[in-house]
Amino acid sequence: MSVIDKINFLYQDLRQSADRQRNAKQFKPLYALAFLTYRCTGNCLSCNIRKREKGDAKRELGIDEWRMIVDRLKQGGVTDLEIFGGDALLRKDVLFDLIAYCRLKEIDTFMPTNCNLFDRDTARLLVEKGLGHIYLSLDGPAQAHDRLRGLEGSYDRVSEAIREIAQYKGKGAGPEIIVNTTISNLNYRYLTQFLEEMKSLPIDGIKFGYLSQVPGQAVQDSAVNGCLPDPYFESRDEESLLLSGEEAGQLRRTIKAIWRSRKSYPFPINLDDLFLIPQKGLQTGVFPQNPCLRSCIEPTVTPDGEILPCPFFSHYSLGNLHKENLETIWGNPSHRAFVRDQRDGKIKICNYCNMLLFKKGISLTIKNTMIRWRYSLIG
Repeated sequence: MSVIDKINFLYQDLRQSADRQRNAKQFKPLYALAFLTYRCTGNCLSCNIRKREKGDAKRELGIDEWRMIVDRLKQGGVTDLEIFGGDALLRKDVLFDLIAYCRLKEIDTFMPTNCNLFDRDTARLLVEKGLGHIYLSLDGPAQAHDRLRGLEGSYDRVSEAIREIAQYKGKGAGPEIIVNTTISNLNYRYLTQFLEEMKSLPIDGIKFGYLSQVPGQAVQDSAVNGCLPDPYFESRDEESLLLSGEEAGQLRRTIKAIWRSRKSYPFPINLDDLFLIPQKGLQTGVFPQNPCLRSCIEPTVTPDGEILPCPFFSHYSLGNLHKENLETIWGNPSHRAFVRDQRDGKIKICNYCNMLLFKKGISLTIKNTMIRWRYSLIG
């Protein structure tokens, strides 16, 4: 990458972070997160989304209702939609048509998946319908990944899914294939080995992050207007996945070494989130505290159309997008009360939320750039 390219990249990064910050002040959405279902086929050690399943899929919306929701998101200013779950592949009756409709409406689509229900037809349809970006979860070599995901053979299923998607992609066509890797004490020591394995897969990039592990007491101390959160990354107190002090130090040395050798890999490596977490944060699970922009710029849509300011508060509804326009819901008094409590530090689970790093404001963007320069990582 030339010096001019680096300057342009930094400029775009700062401009996007400034847009996010400006829109957050005005309660103007840019993105949306859509849960097609809370049902899941996974058994991950770091996630308990299953608590939300309730065994009742009857309230999940159909494709006509989702098209209406997309229309209202578009009218409200949303440009990007992350299609989420649970396992979104449990809703193949909706998924492919929803992606195609978003494409028609010029909304860029993102989808994370564990690949448990992936097959060749799924790969073909995701490409044909115009999915923009697919995030496939791989948390290390096969043994480490399968243990974290709680399912034998999971690593092989994800690897095969990557190959199948790549088979259907034309030159320059989507979706962009990104591997998402969540660091914990079960896989941190295998990162270099894992990256070598990834060289054999046709991926467009790999993104490393750190697990979010919310203590139970923080959940109890985070009620807003009497509504308790239900974060799906609530910790299992008897089995912490956080790093010890020694492990955190080793991870920091490893990621610096990986970044310095990044040009030896045939794909981009994104370590930004890990750079921003201090060693103590890796040990305690406490993330850098900056105002959360997502609660002001990214509506969360539940499987039955309710709008949430935060995906970790599934019962704090601001209104239903199937029944109302986004403009009348987003930024309403209930929403503003939530954001006030959040910015006053009353929502304790925010301390343990890795989503603060996903869509950064200006200060974190500048901090990330300075860390890179400090370690001579640009050049």
